[in-house]
Amino acid sequence: MAHQVKENQLYKTIRYDLNGDGADEVIALSAYKVRPDSYLGQLIVTDLNGQHLYEGLRPAEDNSPFAFGHFVYGDSDIQAVVEDTDDEGSHISLIGALAISDLRPTPFRVWRWRDELFVPEFVNTLVEWPAESNCYVWKEKDFEYAADRWISKFFYGPDGVLMAKIIDTTSEDRVLIGEGKVVVTENGFGVSEWVKLPQ
Repeated sequence: MAHQVKENQLYKTIRYDLNGDGADEVIALSAYKVRPDSYLGQLIVTDLNGQHLYEGLRPAEDNSPFAFGHFVYGDSDIQAVVEDTDDEGSHISLIGALAISDLRPTPFRVWRWRDELFVPEFVNTLVEWPAESNCYVWKEKDFEYAADRWISKFFYGPDGVLMAKIIDTTSEDRVLIGEGKVVVTENGFGVSEWVKLPQ
């Protein structure tokens, strides 16, 4: 059974100052097409008073590349907002995971906040490279199972620090799971501190 949400209810919210005015905006998903075992989610941005500043697409089907939601095979959601820098300057990006139901690197969708809206950038996985480096780089993968270590989920710790769940399938006899604080790097993320070593 799906999590208990109501039509148009905001869920999976992240607060971040998107426009640099010193006040956070709320990035969230708004539930629609709520059914007993699933619902879809629309990406929206509001100010702290609840006024809508941006509304994403509202696809009718869960297989749309812009669809979010809770499905019988997993969740497709938003997980983190980060600031990164490239040759064009500093950018704010939103990261969300695609739903998967088996053991393989998580495909993440990335959107860039540009001109007051989220623009899709790419879909890739975050796989450790080189091995045992604690560096997870954006890699084009076929999304199949492999003996790798990868980021499977982003979340915020109690102190608001960005964290990640790490899956390690390099051991021959078992899958290892860890958690660590992460920071943005030039081509992905690095674990700055292990909170729970993969075990």
